[in-house]
Amino acid sequence: VVPSGRSAFPRSFFQSCGCRTLSPPALMSRDISVDASFLESQRAKAEERRRRFEAAAREPPPPLPKRSMAWPGGKIVTPNKAEAIASFLERKAGSLDEAKERVLLGELGRAAAEAGAGAAADGVEGE
Repeated sequence: VVPSGRSAFPRSFFQSCGCRTLSPPALMSRDISVDASFLESQRAKAEERRRRFEAAAREPPPPLPKRSMAWPGGKIVTPNKAEAIASFLERKAGSLDEAKERVLLGELGRAAAEAGAGAAADGVEGE
């Protein structure tokens, strides 16, 4: 329906397809009936949902999740770069070429110096 209240399709369109057009008053004059058994089944479903959700509301909340560690003794903290490089070198001992090992040892020294400088700036003694 267009704003003027007329159909967007020409009358010939509906006549050619065999459709009857109903004006809005003709549509509104029809009584809408609802089957009583349908209403009763909907009420029964609503009552069942109400009981189910009421029972769920009485239950205690689930327990809070535990923070777990990936392995026993593992840490849940921001990793220390120097410590990470040292443990990597320890695991890969003998399997790295000299150039790669030198680079990692240099990184280890810089990371340890940064950690020591950061700890000194915070007023905490380094390990």
